[in-house]
Amino acid sequence: MDVLVHHCLRELSFDGDLGCNVSRLKDFIVNYYNSSDGLEQLVDDAFCAFVWSVVVQQPAVRVGVVPPSITSEVYVAPQIKTKRKAAATGEELAEDRPSLEVIGDARGKALEELKQQYGDDLRIAVDPQTCFAAITGSHIRPAKLSAMVYSALQLITRGREEGITTVELGRKTKYDQKTCFYVIKQLVELDLVIKVRRGGVGNYTCIHKYFVERSPLWQRIQREEGEGDVIVTDTNIQSSDTIDDVGPAAYTL
Repeated sequence: MDVLVHHCLRELSFDGDLGCNVSRLKDFIVNYYNSSDGLEQLVDDAFCAFVWSVVVQQPAVRVGVVPPSITSEVYVAPQIKTKRKAAATGEELAEDRPSLEVIGDARGKALEELKQQYGDDLRIAVDPQTCFAAITGSHIRPAKLSAMVYSALQLITRGREEGITTVELGRKTKYDQKTCFYVIKQLVELDLVIKVRRGGVGNYTCIHKYFVERSPLWQRIQREEGEGDVIVTDTNIQSSDTIDDVGPAAYTL
């Protein structure tokens, strides 16, 4: 059970500041058993409710709902030029910092009771410190990991094995492509992500190294990287929430 709880906490960390809903937590549990040799478990609603009751007792866990004012899945730090412009004009810079509206007595209530009260709005997440440690592998923040670079890392991590393209990163952060290139360069130098060429001129996909190191597909790509640039196409990488959902796929060099 300890290993399963650790798995769930890690997956919640990968999802970012707002965590996930109940059905996605069930997916984490199912994927854990699917990827564990020799472990068999009927993952029904009763078992998921039991796992929920254990996970919510962890000090880092938060249970709540997303406030209506929140529009971003992770905190996107503003660009320096945006801060300077706001300071020059005396404008107050509005920042969207996602966090759950915590349900204070959630730990003392059964999952079914919470679902009846909050419905699909019910979410479970971990605190920012736990998120940071899980996706960086350390509690210490290196100088290169600025707020903007960390925002990009969180979005890349949410993409799991599929990662995120530089174009999509720009769309989600509103950073220009020059800035996206810079923040990705910092993450590559920090050895936290890899960047591979995607079909299309100047378009790349960034993947967190945690998934690269555990994915048979990406391990195979890395072995053959020396033969030329890797080109990832939409049909090569299947959309998935965890690395366990992706089977062997073709790719072009």
